[in-house]
Amino acid sequence: MDRQVIQAIKQRLNIAELVRRYVPLRPAGGRLMGLCPFHQEKTASFSVNEAEGFFYCFGCQAGGDVLDFYQRVNGLEFKDALDHLAQEAGVALK
Repeated sequence: MDRQVIQAIKQRLNIAELVRRYVPLRPAGGRLMGLCPFHQEKTASFSVNEAEGFFYCFGCQAGGDVLDFYQRVNGLEFKDALDHLAQEAGVALK
């Protein structure tokens, strides 16, 4: 895939808005925190940095950008996640 297309998708989609579809988030300092959707936990260790566009879990060490999150939370291959998010972002794939 063309890096410019992937970058356009990342710029058009807000990671916090996407993550909130799956995880309730609350403000904590300069980031958002919630329970990790990738492992069982009772204390929030899942962090979203909205300004930088990435997530990280201090419990299971899962991390990445909006594409990584969408792919992992939905159990999709990269290409399938890219197709879904490109459509949502209004970005045409070559």
